[in-house]
Amino acid sequence: MITTLSGGAFELKSGRKWTHGISPFREREALKLRWEKVGPIGGRHFFEIDGVQYSAKTISPRIEGIQMHTEGF
Repeated sequence: MITTLSGGAFELKSGRKWTHGISPFREREALKLRWEKVGPIGGRHFFEIDGVQYSAKTISPRIEGIQMHTEGF
């Protein structure tokens, strides 16, 4: 299941401020950061925080277009 999150909801769930962004160089391994092409144009950055998978359209200078990926029940 994919849930779209606001910046505030992302902060509550992850404990990380969306306005701080993610450094692709410093945090690539720690957050299991990867970029995947989605659709004919563009892609998304996928990353994991405390065992929860998220994706975002933009990760720097702030995280935008945030989605949370969870298994459906």
